[in-house]
Amino acid sequence: MKHLSFCASITGCVLFILLLSSCRTAKSGTVPFTASIEGVRLIKSTSSQKASNFIGPPSPFPDEPLAIAKKLTGSNIEKGGKTTFVAPKWATKKPEIGIEHYSEAEVLQQAKLLKQYALENDYETSYAFLINIRVKSGKKRFYMVNLETMTIVNSALVAHGRGEERFTFDKDFSNAPGSNCTSLGRYKIGKPYTGQFGLAYRLYGLDNSNNNAYKRFVVLHAMGCISNEESNVPTCQSEGCPAVSPQFLQEIQPVIESRKKPMLLWVFNSAGNGRANK
Repeated sequence: MKHLSFCASITGCVLFILLLSSCRTAKSGTVPFTASIEGVRLIKSTSSQKASNFIGPPSPFPDEPLAIAKKLTGSNIEKGGKTTFVAPKWATKKPEIGIEHYSEAEVLQQAKLLKQYALENDYETSYAFLINIRVKSGKKRFYMVNLETMTIVNSALVAHGRGEERFTFDKDFSNAPGSNCTSLGRYKIGKPYTGQFGLAYRLYGLDNSNNNAYKRFVVLHAMGCISNEESNVPTCQSEGCPAVSPQFLQEIQPVIESRKKPMLLWVFNSAGNGRANK
């Protein structure tokens, strides 16, 4: 009897270990989908559990679960605290190509065209954003316009895409995924989300020149290296996103989120198409 009792105990232990092992295998059986966005390796879980917070621009597959970050390092996360950009020496050795100033009258002329587009396509007609990317990046070239009074109510610095270079002194424009370039054209501003740079807004390209914006993860967000003040040196650059200072994004946030219809953002180049339009 003692021998049978001992055997039964051993058998029970073996069964318990097998059961525990099968449970662990079931939990880890999901194969994740991985992707790389703005230098951050993301993991998209196929489990039914919803992520309460996710990092990185929006997934190009809206019907799939949201992307969440895996093993982020300090260099991947935008701190957002600095308000002064100190350009490295190599960024000041050459002059940035562009114009120093764009007149208010010219901005408002573009705004009238954008308002007409908004009226014809059922977008917000009280406020809109315009960016003249030909203005040098150290100067204020992001304009918030009241379309009812036709006045510029706010302006700020905004980054442009660096393209294939570590730092570009001119601008390449491209709609191609992976180009890291700014795309010219009109954008619909989508819903906010929390990304690797904090608050961000999805952007949807409305023209042939920028209709890949959503799947390129081009969004409106802030970067701490962008100042609130103008400078004679270039500001930091993005991988194609129109990035602004954290303070300015906070200033325009209530305007964007209080509109009943989607707002428009127009990125244009007053001097033509630049070096390239790939």
